[in-house]
Amino acid sequence: MKDLGTIKLLIATVLLVNICLFGCKTSQPKQDVQAQGRTIEQKQTSEVGHMAIASDKLGPDTKLQVNQDSSMVLAYKMHQKPGRYEHKLAYMVMDYQTGDIIHQESVMKGYVSWHNAHQLKISYTLGIVAPDESAQKHYLYDLKLKKRIYQRVAEAEK
Repeated sequence: MKDLGTIKLLIATVLLVNICLFGCKTSQPKQDVQAQGRTIEQKQTSEVGHMAIASDKLGPDTKLQVNQDSSMVLAYKMHQKPGRYEHKLAYMVMDYQTGDIIHQESVMKGYVSWHNAHQLKISYTLGIVAPDESAQKHYLYDLKLKKRIYQRVAEAEK
């Protein structure tokens, strides 16, 4: 009888401990993991969506670059005709959240990069230049003002 009472007490203790450990456990960390999974999945989906939009507009082998505050995506591609030295840079900027095209342009013999969160730095090379002139030119394009800013890029970086 004494052994039966001890066994019942032992079983009751084990059950009580299991109920306390598993029943009192919060589900918050599980929700956080699920939320993080959705965020990662949404981000990957966004990048795939941006690439699809950019490839549709600019062609295959388009490159993407997100700005500093992750609000816009720069998509660009170099187009080079076979047998020619000249190349054309086609680029566009999309809203990161919606995928809407904010700005689209192309430049002969050019390069584009983010200058800051809302300005692009466009560099291009002139075809024929005077001996006292540099062939490399730059300008900034402000995406908020939607206009070119012609100033020395070195001054703008100060």
